Amino acid sequence: MQINKQSSQNTYEIMFLMVSVLLVFLDAYQIFGIPIPWLGMTLLFLFALTKYKLFYDSKNLVIVSILIAIVMIPQIIYIFFNEVSQGEIQYLFLRLLNIFSFVIVLLFSLTYFRNEKIMSFFDTWKYLIGVMSALTIYIFIAQIYDLSEFIRNRSNTNLFGDSDQSTFWLSEPHRAMGTFREPVLFISYMIPLSLILFFEKNKISFFSILTISLALGLSRSDLLRIYIFLGLILYVVISLYKKSFKVRKVLSLILILLFSLISIKECAVSPNNQECKELNIATDVRVISFEDIDNVTEVDNDRSNTLDYLTSGNINFVGDGFNSIVKNFQNYVTEEINKEMYLTNRVLPEYLNSRYQAQNFGTGDYPTVFYPRNTQSLFVNLLAAFGIFPLIIISLLLYVLVLKSKNTRVVEFIFLTSFFFIIPIEEFNALTGLILGYAYTIFIRKQIIE
Repeated sequence: MQINKQSSQNTYEIMFLMVSVLLVFLDAYQIFGIPIPWLGMTLLFLFALTKYKLFYDSKNLVIVSILIAIVMIPQIIYIFFNEVSQGEIQYLFLRLLNIFSFVIVLLFSLTYFRNEKIMSFFDTWKYLIGVMSALTIYIFIAQIYDLSEFIRNRSNTNLFGDSDQSTFWLSEPHRAMGTFREPVLFISYMIPLSLILFFEKNKISFFSILTISLALGLSRSDLLRIYIFLGLILYVVISLYKKSFKVRKVLSLILILLFSLISIKECAVSPNNQECKELNIATDVRVISFEDIDNVTEVDNDRSNTLDYLTSGNINFVGDGFNSIVKNFQNYVTEEINKEMYLTNRVLPEYLNSRYQAQNFGTGDYPTVFYPRNTQSLFVNLLAAFGIFPLIIISLLLYVLVLKSKNTRVVEFIFLTSFFFIIPIEEFNALTGLILGYAYTIFIRKQIIE
């Protein structure tokens, strides 16, 4: 009787975790002005805080206190030496709350997933990924043919401030975004979840592999292509080292790559689409093609700027706090433009300077001066906010982990978790804590999923 009661409780807990994850996935929607992902993150954090029993265990409290101290020191220094507005305080509070929830959920998941819990969680996880992939494919088709989908009522994340979410690409093929505001956000959460499924499920149907791979590939994300290509190389090396080869792992990676190269022109497939008719876009006879295969390795301006910023020496490796990230990156990106604006205004005829004192003349990427950009890299954000010290600690932990385990599962775990350092999300959060803790359990502790 006690066993049945415990089993029922575990089932309810797993379902609660899955509902929380599902809410985080509803990134494109909000209720009464509150983004639904915030509700999911909050539920994850509160559940972990209750189960982890932070304030009842002195050892746990010491660990969390040390981690929070490492995070807080750069923030305190920034506030002490700079004038901070109320908006900056609110921004900093949200960032710190995310980091704190990440720490709590990570520590919780490292101790929670044992025995039957890991099995139940994985089975539920499998269905969630399948449903989300099928829904993503439907939304992809619905956006092309103007079919019904849930109203996207949350503001977008584009360069020019808050605006309606865009589901139409004027000069590019259509891209899958699922229930997220952007394809890259969809990829940021779906890739690690899907790879855990592909790498750990001994028996997975070809239909499931096909559905999930198609959903991921239709996002046409450059980040996806590069990461999956590296994963394919890594798996080939591991297979040669272990002298064993599993078709399902390499098949899923190859399918994702192939589907990501398919170019589907929206106005060619559906010329009566509302956007196509309004913009009077000519249809293209090449409805589906692989025309951009030769551009796979190209890096867009946002990511090239981030790479240049990382190697420029402008980042303070001691850490300047969260509030400095956008400001410092903005100064770096707009340095040349500001010089151009200054020099152009200096040589203007005096009557123009008098008539248009507030105007900037010339050519250039002037919107970047007025609309701050994100670094598009969690790694750069962490480095700029906390300095190099947390990264040194993480590197030492991974080094110890490799020495202690000495198996290829550690390599797979490091590859999987490294993805979080290159995504455009600002910092770790409750969901990444759950994923990292769960991945550690099944990769490092050698839990076999039947």
